[in-house]
Amino acid sequence: MNRKFHVGKRILGFFQNFGIEVSATYISQQWTGGYDLFHQEKSDLYRSGITASDYVQIDDTRARVNGTNQYCQIVCSPLFTAYFTTPKQDRLTSLSVLTDFMPPHYLYNEPAKRLPDTFRLAGKARVAIDAQLPADVVMNESEFNPQLTRIDTLGSRQSVHLTEACAIAYYQQQTDFPIKARRERR
Repeated sequence: MNRKFHVGKRILGFFQNFGIEVSATYISQQWTGGYDLFHQEKSDLYRSGITASDYVQIDDTRARVNGTNQYCQIVCSPLFTAYFTTPKQDRLTSLSVLTDFMPPHYLYNEPAKRLPDTFRLAGKARVAIDAQLPADVVMNESEFNPQLTRIDTLGSRQSVHLTEACAIAYYQQQTDFPIKARRERR
């Protein structure tokens, strides 16, 4: 039996136990719709917490959602804690969480050129990237992905690392969302 149906059936039974006539459809609509106001409030509180904090920490733990493995991302400081459930656990997801799921952007600039060094990109790949990827141009996902696929010397892992480097470079220079320096563990 579907868990949502089971919970909804119990809630319906609760109301009927007290003689309250309500339909299962009404209960379902109350549980699944009309939460935009709450989502906006969470978003506003999250932004305020990040803005007011000197630093934030991010961590994740596995979470099972409707029979699917996902990840609970926890962002916190001494002032707040926020939880987000995501299907992935990677750098791009962390950036997405840190920016409250703003649409991703990419920038191939000097910091982005230095980041692939930590991923040990081959010299041949670096030459191809420098020749084909526009420098110092902010791109959204639909602009960046075709540029990335044109660089045919990149393997799938190298493409991921370059994408992460460009996303991090954009995040570090953007002004739409507060940026907090990473706090080292002691």
